Amino acid sequence: MRDIDKNVYEALVRFNNFKLGNTEVFNSIDTGRQVYLHGSKVYWIDLNDDVFFCFRGYDTNVTRARINAGLALSNCKIVKSKGNNYILLSNGDKQEIDINKEYSLSALLNIKGSK
Repeated sequence: MRDIDKNVYEALVRFNNFKLGNTEVFNSIDTGRQVYLHGSKVYWIDLNDDVFFCFRGYDTNVTRARINAGLALSNCKIVKSKGNNYILLSNGDKQEIDINKEYSLSALLNIKGSK
């Protein structure tokens, strides 16, 4: 994990705001925790502690790294294999990810009550 990704992770853990270059972490008691890349929200935790992520159509190593910095809180990770993105879930499952869709981590894990 690069230093900036460690800073993103630490800001999410500590509920701190963080900004460096094209990356910003914003924590609010009104909206939850969000990670922005080039102004686009790529990872967020809502007020119910549900986790969401989206590549916003940008299939880049940087986008993947910023999302993974947040997903590390849930022991999950996105990897790229043979041109496709997959999420490795904490329950051991592996699912393909579409870079144009928003995902709920609880729905991917099939947790009861997920959105």
